[in-house]
Amino acid sequence: MILRALILICAMCTACSAALTVYILPDSTRVCYLGKPIEIDLVIKGDVSSEFKGTLQLELVDYWGKQAKVHEQPVKLVNVPRTEVVMKLGVSEVGYYEINLKLIAKSGTVLEQKKVWSVAVFDHPRNFPSDSPLGTYIIGMLDPLAEIVPMGFYENMAQMGARWGTIDLCWKYLEPEQGKYNWAYYDKWFTKALNAGITPIPHLYGIPRWASSWRPGDPGDAETYPPIYLEQWERFVYDFVNHYKDWLVYLRIWNEPNLESFHGTPAEYAKLAKIAYQAAKRAKPDIKVIIEAAATWEKNPIDFFNAVYKADDSSYYDVIGIHNYLFNNANFPEKTQFLPMYDKFIEWRNKNKPNVEAWDTEFACMADNWVWFIGVGEKHQAQWLGRTHVLGFAKGLKKMIWFPGYSWPIQEKPYYNPAGLLRVNNLTPRPAYVAYHTMASALSWAKYECALSLPDDRYGMVFKIPEGYVTAMWSVNANSACPVKLEFEQQQQKISVVDIMGRTSEKALGGKGEMTVDISEDIIYVYSKSIPKTELTVGVLPDSTRVCYLGKPIEIDLVIKGDVSSEFKGTLQLELVDYWGKKAKVHEQPVKLVNVSRTEVVIKLGVSEVGYYEINLKLIAESGMVLEQKKVWSVAVFDHPRNFPSNSPLGTYTIGCVNLLADIVPRGFYENMAQVGARWGTIDTWWKELEPEKGKYNWAYYDKWFNEALKAGITPIPHLYAIPQWTSSWKPGDPGDSWTYPPIDWDQWERFVYDFVNHYKDWLIYLRIWNEPNLEYWHGTPAEYAKLAKIAYQAARRAKPDIKIIIEAAATWEKNPVDFFDAVYKADDSSYYDIIAIHNYRFNDANFPEKTQFLPTYDRFIEWRNKNKPNVEAWDTEFACMADNWVWFIGVGEKHQAQWLGRTHVLGFAKGLKKMFWFPGYSWGVPEEPYYNPAGLLRADLTPRPAYVAYHTMASALSWAKYERALLLPGDRYGVVFKIPEGYVTTLWSVDANSACPVKLRFEQQQKISVVDIMGRTSEKALGSKGEMTVDISEDIIYVYSKTVPDVNVSR
Repeated sequence: MILRALILICAMCTACSAALTVYILPDSTRVCYLGKPIEIDLVIKGDVSSEFKGTLQLELVDYWGKQAKVHEQPVKLVNVPRTEVVMKLGVSEVGYYEINLKLIAKSGTVLEQKKVWSVAVFDHPRNFPSDSPLGTYIIGMLDPLAEIVPMGFYENMAQMGARWGTIDLCWKYLEPEQGKYNWAYYDKWFTKALNAGITPIPHLYGIPRWASSWRPGDPGDAETYPPIYLEQWERFVYDFVNHYKDWLVYLRIWNEPNLESFHGTPAEYAKLAKIAYQAAKRAKPDIKVIIEAAATWEKNPIDFFNAVYKADDSSYYDVIGIHNYLFNNANFPEKTQFLPMYDKFIEWRNKNKPNVEAWDTEFACMADNWVWFIGVGEKHQAQWLGRTHVLGFAKGLKKMIWFPGYSWPIQEKPYYNPAGLLRVNNLTPRPAYVAYHTMASALSWAKYECALSLPDDRYGMVFKIPEGYVTAMWSVNANSACPVKLEFEQQQQKISVVDIMGRTSEKALGGKGEMTVDISEDIIYVYSKSIPKTELTVGVLPDSTRVCYLGKPIEIDLVIKGDVSSEFKGTLQLELVDYWGKKAKVHEQPVKLVNVSRTEVVIKLGVSEVGYYEINLKLIAESGMVLEQKKVWSVAVFDHPRNFPSNSPLGTYTIGCVNLLADIVPRGFYENMAQVGARWGTIDTWWKELEPEKGKYNWAYYDKWFNEALKAGITPIPHLYAIPQWTSSWKPGDPGDSWTYPPIDWDQWERFVYDFVNHYKDWLIYLRIWNEPNLEYWHGTPAEYAKLAKIAYQAARRAKPDIKIIIEAAATWEKNPVDFFDAVYKADDSSYYDIIAIHNYRFNDANFPEKTQFLPTYDRFIEWRNKNKPNVEAWDTEFACMADNWVWFIGVGEKHQAQWLGRTHVLGFAKGLKKMFWFPGYSWGVPEEPYYNPAGLLRADLTPRPAYVAYHTMASALSWAKYERALLLPGDRYGVVFKIPEGYVTTLWSVDANSACPVKLRFEQQQKISVVDIMGRTSEKALGSKGEMTVDISEDIIYVYSKTVPDVNVSR
């Protein structure tokens, strides 16, 4: 049931000792037009025994967080329990507005509430075309409809620009008994939708029990099974279409038949669709029939369409649709499999059914986490809505249906569907609702024309409209935001730029018909009489060299784009700059463009030294500089491939998100991790994905990625976690996600662990139990974690007796892992793990790691291990240093990240750790600013950071090493010696620049000394007559290779 008392705000009034509450009534304005007041109806309630005088203040804040208006109104309560207040507000600009509320007494603020309501303000009503390409899912559940339709839901969808409304239509409700139709079940809602300006598109599904081939014991619901008698299905479809033929234009057959909503075969679906097509056409010859399939991370709709086509390739549908949910993760839609899925879908249609239309009949972006969807926040939802529609139409889709129009309540946390354009309970608009209206105003009459030539991660898509053209423009993320110069052939024309919230500004053209617009993540729409042209841009193609060895060329593949109507002659210049900012090489190459909008250039460069190199780019015309871009690419150059040992102490987090792996593994991610010296790769392995239904394993979910890692030279270390919902002890209302709770049936956990280890035993060496169980990933007690680990240990050992089990806890500023280990040990002090590990995040602040709690955390951890479990190994299975600020981590810049990486590894091994794992190997995209995880050795485009090269230098020194001793150095200077097969390697550095100095080393015998700097450059040093040499130490760690252990003398 949906609550009609929409907003309740409570506070204690100190002036009259009364508990005051404020309600916002549901009839308050949610959508209005300029010139009409925003009316907010409030109720103030409380037991006011004397008198209360105060001020009610409403503050309107726009989409960008800017205060748009403040309205104050005096209120007075005298011996009354309830009073109503009507506040009317006016705004001068269209857009999305949130309302904050304050109730202020003479003594001060009594209550304050943020975001109590929101309003969408449009310029004027629009008569969107009846053949519009836009629609939303308008819900087929009658309980929500009975609540929200009287509140204006259908009208709100029409106001926004959705002319079509998909609705699930269950046969079992329309004909609960054979031959007895209940048309009234949906009649009312169809009529109301039509009256509001929405044409319903029913999707018929839901077989009645009396007609279903389901039998007791079959998985799933009876309604998901094909009918026993297909003639009953034929009769029903004919009667349904005949009953509603006056308005029925399209009819969808089933909902996502390649998922659990259909338990028949693809051939049975083809039969179902064909019978429906023939019956519907008999009732209404011009009706259009739609078949469809869902695209998820596990399901490829093309496989389903192939099977349907193979079963029956005749003509029995007019439209083919998909539900493209492949941009529901933390990355930007342009960086996911969202667009490649459209490409594959359109390619299939063009090859097999070129005469049918291609639609997306359901796609969405979640504002909050929901089920397996990753929430991106309301702002990204608004930004991505317009961008995905534009890209879908540009790919060739004829219609796109957003899912859903309304965030109806559900059982799973957060207890509502978070993709809705209107929020749950109160139907207030999200920013995406206004963004939809702006997009619909641009594209409802539009036809895709062409794409502008823009640099990487920037888009300009041109559409033909009756008045001329509209160009949709944006950048993928904040890092790629920039000004873009547009040129128009007709110099005397009016140019209008409409922002994401619908605000219009008129732009004047320069003398040559040019203008500049600022593009960002917020899509803009540029209206013009002619198609704009863009300046020349240069981008680096992703196949360019990222990692190579001396003697092999660095190949940079460039694409030059722009509207060149005559001839362009110039020079392309690439400049290589090393880790220290020194120019290492300049390469110039002539370029010539004649009447082309795109050309590719391949440049091969050679360097004479190993290290990290950034590439700067210039395009120079005969008349002067055309463009200049800094740090367009980077390359790591190593001396030669190394065969790092299989028992290496080094690894990285190699990511467990399979849709992300599908993007980066084919581009060489695993190979790059092996090249850098990481022989182990931790990967989160979700039980709920491997066994979504009890007893039905989906090993294929991870098989490919485990195999690809092994092939590259990385041995995976899975950390098993994520309880499936079918055995989770979570209950509705419990905090957190269901997968973070202990299992109801511990026997199922034991069985799963045994089967998992048995399945992968040929290569499985280590197995982690859970991820950071002392944080929000585990809602059980420490005692329950001990039970989880012990059962896993016993089951794993039965499957593979020599497997090693790891338990762990995180060290953050709030959490001490030793407290958690104490509680686990107290619950069960027996032997059920071989390794104990922490995630030491105590050096992620602005100070140097040696000055933080990073080392004391290791000391306490090792001390606990030595006291309680001296026979188990101590590891750090996840630690990192952020190059940029991220969430609550403080970024230190790429140079400090490179410097501190080697130093923290050295110090950890010196403290007694056996293995250490950097988190992560790759900076995957995230919704928080700066829009990627900034600790990765590889950036979001897979180019190496300086830390990547620093890791390789460290791995080359320490992969075969055993801690020997520390040198005695004064103050903030370190010298740590390790034994290696060839002798010794001594690591030396100063904590900061102030403590940098020369250090004199003395060796017992004459020998060859090699000094390797942080970037891997080697220099041979000659010893003096007394076996001495001097090295300069700084924040950049160096590695001194020798036959014997040095003594030390500091020259400062």
